[in-house]
Amino acid sequence: MVTVLVAACGGSEPSTTGDDTTSTTAPETTTSTTETTTSTSGADESSTGTLCGNGMLDDDEACDGLEFGDVTCQTQGFLAGELSCTEDCSAFRTKDCLISICDNGEIEGPEECDGDLLADATCVSLGFDEGTLVCGGECLYDTRGCVTFGCGDGVINTKAEQCDGKDLGKNDCTTIEGGFVDGTLACDGKCAFDVSGCTQCGNGVIDGLEACDGEALGDSTCMDLGYGGGVIACAVDCSYDESGCTNDPVRPKNPVRPKNP
Repeated sequence: MVTVLVAACGGSEPSTTGDDTTSTTAPETTTSTTETTTSTSGADESSTGTLCGNGMLDDDEACDGLEFGDVTCQTQGFLAGELSCTEDCSAFRTKDCLISICDNGEIEGPEECDGDLLADATCVSLGFDEGTLVCGGECLYDTRGCVTFGCGDGVINTKAEQCDGKDLGKNDCTTIEGGFVDGTLACDGKCAFDVSGCTQCGNGVIDGLEACDGEALGDSTCMDLGYGGGVIACAVDCSYDESGCTNDPVRPKNPVRPKNP
């Protein structure tokens, strides 16, 4: 038997299996691509590629952080304040914009007052009895210095009360306005003087329902009262004193006698 050895071309020795099959396998190469999100100063890249949170206006952003472009509270019709931006940069908020500026010496918007300007308001005009009204820190009325006294407590507590119950403030009919000369002064339920019991009779002037007052008799005479004559006078209660009137005809002092034919 003759055995012949044949060398493989290229210096590579073949791999011989039991079935004389040669297998050559190329190494498998796998490429793995990992998506990387770039964050700048904590910015989150949206699906459109807009970097909301990078402090710059990108694409269709209304704002970004403190960046609002040319938009301010003033351009939106407010007087002052600071805008804020929504988390998705889609819109700006005006909740911190001001429609008024407190302590600028002008009453604006919802302000009731500003500094020393109270719009002519006082404690009394606001329903209190007295006190000192001031303007508060938010340009709203501070009524802590205003006082309310209850009418009916029997004591005159404020100038708004003329009296209270039996407390007449040492007044009587003759000491108050109205020209009263006598009578009984009282106090009504609203702490104001009740002058129905006061009288002006005796002041020499015919007042109200008086028929006369002293020598002031008006134009009335006994004959006006239905008498034939006499002299009318005034009684102490300012009514007519008719005691001097008579039903007899009154002769003239210097009668004119007819001439004899």
